Amino acid sequence: MAAKNPCTFGLRITGCVATLSAALALATARQSVHFSNVNVSIQVGYSDLMCYMCLLVVNVIVCVYSFAINLLPKKSLLWRSVVVIDAMLMVLLASSNSAALSAICLERNGNFHAGWRGICGLAPQYCNHIIGAIAVSFLGFVTYMILLLLDINNLLNPLLVQ
Repeated sequence: MAAKNPCTFGLRITGCVATLSAALALATARQSVHFSNVNVSIQVGYSDLMCYMCLLVVNVIVCVYSFAINLLPKKSLLWRSVVVIDAMLMVLLASSNSAALSAICLERNGNFHAGWRGICGLAPQYCNHIIGAIAVSFLGFVTYMILLLLDINNLLNPLLVQ
């Protein structure tokens, strides 16, 4: 009841742990900011931007898939679809990571031309959680890229040998 080889099993567990860690870091990204001069308090969180919610959902999907695929028997016919699903999940991770990265860059630096100021100076804990989640999610992306290359090699190797 495991992946076809130990290397693939280890990479899938690494991908599962990385995406779970990213999802947890993102889900806990909240901070209250109090402005004493106007007596206003605001709360910033990951749910304020859809790209962070997308990153959270994609990381949860990839984590569940990584865990579930390790439970497949070695001789299951579902292993044939693993290459396609791994490729789709890798693309989802790449796109959600890039969207979240562009949003955190905007939140960190602001936009001078639009007159937006960065909020990371006001809410550093929030920004650190987001940056950590993106970094760990990128590790999951790299893991899935390696898995995809291994899957393609396993798929094409019998064709090249015979």
